[in-house]
Amino acid sequence: MRPNPKRRGSHVLLDEYFASADGRFVDELLLVDDALKLQGLVERWKVDPRPWALAMQWRYLASPWTTPGHNVVVKRLYKAAERRGDLVMVGAFLHRFDGLVRRNLRRRFHWDAASRIMQPVEEIGRATGGLRGAVLSGGTKNPGRAAANPGDGRQFSLRTRFYLRRRALRVLRHLGFRDPDGYVAAAAAALARYRDQDLDSGLAILDSWCLLQLTFHGHPALDFGIAHANLADGRSLAELTPSPLHPTAWRSESASRELLGLLARAESRLVRTWAMTLLREQHVERLRQMTVDRLLPLFEHDDDEVQAFAAATLAQSSDGGSIDGAGWLRLLSIRSAVTLPTIVAAARLHPAALQTLSLTQRLQLACRDATPVAELGFELVQAHTATELDGDALALLANLRCGSVATAATTWALGLLGLAANYTLARVVAFFDARLPAVRAAAFDWLAQNANARADAGLWARLLESPFDDVRLRLVRELDARAGAPPLHARDLQPLWTSVLLNVHRGGRAKVMALHQLARAAAAEPTDITALLPVFAVAVRSVRPAESRIGLAALVQAVDRVPSLQPAVQAAFPELHFVSTGATA
Repeated sequence: MRPNPKRRGSHVLLDEYFASADGRFVDELLLVDDALKLQGLVERWKVDPRPWALAMQWRYLASPWTTPGHNVVVKRLYKAAERRGDLVMVGAFLHRFDGLVRRNLRRRFHWDAASRIMQPVEEIGRATGGLRGAVLSGGTKNPGRAAANPGDGRQFSLRTRFYLRRRALRVLRHLGFRDPDGYVAAAAAALARYRDQDLDSGLAILDSWCLLQLTFHGHPALDFGIAHANLADGRSLAELTPSPLHPTAWRSESASRELLGLLARAESRLVRTWAMTLLREQHVERLRQMTVDRLLPLFEHDDDEVQAFAAATLAQSSDGGSIDGAGWLRLLSIRSAVTLPTIVAAARLHPAALQTLSLTQRLQLACRDATPVAELGFELVQAHTATELDGDALALLANLRCGSVATAATTWALGLLGLAANYTLARVVAFFDARLPAVRAAAFDWLAQNANARADAGLWARLLESPFDDVRLRLVRELDARAGAPPLHARDLQPLWTSVLLNVHRGGRAKVMALHQLARAAAAEPTDITALLPVFAVAVRSVRPAESRIGLAALVQAVDRVPSLQPAVQAAFPELHFVSTGATA
């Protein structure tokens, strides 16, 4: 919640919120610009032992610092954190102070005597206020001065900003001499706070003086001053490699754990890249002994580079043999096109662990949409012996989502389910109802070869209800191939013919084939023509005149054989006029 800029803060409300530990305290505080009032309040706030008071300090630290007079709040809260040894908060202040100095590029022109034209030249300008409006206003050594003129727009002077950065860094630097492990933990916590938007340009990176000190302190491409970091002549940011402050502290075992944690939670790509490079350079042996539990957060990271790092580490890790089937199942469940091929390759090196997976778990892998995992899962399913295979479980392969294994897996599964001992309608029809077209196509290919399925009238009846166009059209062709011996009663075929013929906008041969089937059904059983009349009406009117004669002739022949059908046919086709034989003569 951002404070309302049109309203000034109320001292009474501020005191009341502070006394009652109200969560609205920080919102009201950001509206108060009376430095004298703030000075008295912050003295009580910084020593308040309530957990609420510390939580409000963190909330204030994350808020925009744009209200005049708040320099006294920032300074005193920071010094309080420093005195009580709260290194995490000191690191958070370090990150905020690092964003208070930003230079800009200025474009100037100079006369080039050789070309006799003005040449544009970019140069770094003077430092300005904070990053993205997060600036401190009212900066002055006299806290009452800002209150007298809260709208004067004064900010912390550049010298004060430089000093705040140096002071925060000095706390961590001194810590590195007496407690290297504590320094690494504090530095990693501070580095994790930097975001990509804080470092969105090369100049923004150079102006992040504390960040560069912590990560590239000893690199020859950088020239550090007390206020700025600049590139050495002829060098570029692309040359930077990890050269941190207190380099020996980053070589310990605890440092490797901190770097892994930093890699998982850092919000800046620059920091993540730095951590990955330092791990590869300083902790090669420890990476080889890395356990899967410590790598899992990296596999679940949004950054593909972090996932690739985790996969490469797993491939070289000696811990792979200790991963059980459940561990590999969890790794193979990660949704990352970048890392899954590497994970699958590592899993294939440990077949004993994969053999512990149940048939259901193997089938779940085979039904993944990622090709490497689906192929591995199908191989594991095929590795089961015939006596271990469960027909109901094999029917799960109808849920295949990977096109590269769909045809082979469907043909293999139906080959087993089509045996007389395993055949049931529920198991087989699931493949015709599959969501993947390749599975349905392979199922129809299998149907043409399997006698048990082709003789199952129940299967044909279920296929009539399919919601998929490719199934209905393929079924029309199959029925037409069987010519005069349809497996079901003509009346039962009405849903199929209707669903096909209603797609009049598609055209094609399927409608003509269905019209032939209607004609044969009417000729074989004229008494069923009443039920088929709606289909006839659609069929005859959706094909060309030459083809419509097929249906009309069948209707006339049916009425000639059963005269009682004439009223129903006349109602469905009012354009037809029946004339008796005597009248014709």
